[in-house]
Amino acid sequence: MAVGQIIGAGVMSLCGVAIGMTGTGVVLAFVLAAVISCTSLLPAAQVAAACPTTGGTYRYPSRLLGAKAGFFEVMVYILCQITVSMYAITFATYFQDLVPGINLKLVALSILTIIFVTNILGTKNAAIVQKILVIALIAGLGSFILFGLVEVNYNYVFNPDNLFPNGPRAFLTASALLTFSTSGAITIAELGGEAKNPAKDLPIAMIGSTLFVGVLYALISLVASGVLPWEEVADQPLSLVAAEILPRPFFYVFLIGGALGATATTLNATFSWVTKPVMIACEDGWFPKRLANVNHKFGTPHYLILIFYVVGVVPIVLDISLNTIATIGSGLGCVYQAMAPLSAVFLIKKYPQAYQNSKFKLSPKMIPVFAVFAFTLLVVQAILLISDLTAMAAAFSLLYLIFSVILAFVLERKRNIKIPADLDENINSRKMNESKNGGMQDDRN
Repeated sequence: MAVGQIIGAGVMSLCGVAIGMTGTGVVLAFVLAAVISCTSLLPAAQVAAACPTTGGTYRYPSRLLGAKAGFFEVMVYILCQITVSMYAITFATYFQDLVPGINLKLVALSILTIIFVTNILGTKNAAIVQKILVIALIAGLGSFILFGLVEVNYNYVFNPDNLFPNGPRAFLTASALLTFSTSGAITIAELGGEAKNPAKDLPIAMIGSTLFVGVLYALISLVASGVLPWEEVADQPLSLVAAEILPRPFFYVFLIGGALGATATTLNATFSWVTKPVMIACEDGWFPKRLANVNHKFGTPHYLILIFYVVGVVPIVLDISLNTIATIGSGLGCVYQAMAPLSAVFLIKKYPQAYQNSKFKLSPKMIPVFAVFAFTLLVVQAILLISDLTAMAAAFSLLYLIFSVILAFVLERKRNIKIPADLDENINSRKMNESKNGGMQDDRN
């Protein structure tokens, strides 16, 4: 799920942009971006390992920073999920390469509906579909790498004149841009309440998948910038190089498994976790509790999945530009993700036992350091993205943030919201179940 969430449309579009910024230095830029993403993940991984839970995006800030912080978080979170329409539109765009002339809107709505139905039928079914999609994805990107590595001119790639043609500043800017492609594993924390061994597996999944994808991206960028002169592939899609190096059957493997698989896996992974924070906010009383009702047959929150399906459908139907959708979603995404590292700062004070029992443990002195680094990085990215919007879209985004803050104060007083200190309930329930199972075994013995 984490690998599928990270590998998305970003690498297909941003690789060429980064090559234009820093030439063959894009290889090192991807490596640096993965390291930055892993470092910024550490505070969230610490909280997820110490207090694995469902809906961590909302539950962590609401329990560690306060009720209003949690509501602000979930409001921003809801709006930025318009990115599901971006994944569907990107899928349709690549699909047009296979079937020229096909209606883009129809394809986008179709793939969105297929993924919606799959996730309505349960998390287990979604996970099975995700494994199949990731296999196809790795096959597509793997063919690009394997056929391309033998064609790379390594002396050309690592020539200093080609590594940093626009200077170190452009290289660092490219690395910052590429963090959008290497981030995404933080969302796997939303499934902490459903994982069998979350305290151990969540940090491994979050950090391991980010490093794995970082290496994969570095190899992809090595081929993308080292087969043809980097000036020719600057700001171009990967399909330009793929058509040059791949036999025709493998070109279709790349196009179907790599391009289509990258967007489909991200879309499917998103639907598997997207409802979790809102479910917990419903339980806390911010929204009507009936919205979080779970289907008895499939065990899925069908009303909430439907709501996020509609959130994805509306931008497609209204023909909102892909750039606007991506920028609003990514910019506001950085805002809500910035709350996770801040939450980690208060973990030891409010849940000392959970921290002590955590199998993944940062030192008390290093948690604030990593938290400040991650928070600063995300805020800077949010400012850069929102400032790049049109005046109307930027104003809408800022007004929405202000509205969310005001609504948090109003609803907390009107509904008398009381946030329980229950971050360790998942740990305690697991221990109780283990104790009961152990006792039953003793009785039988």
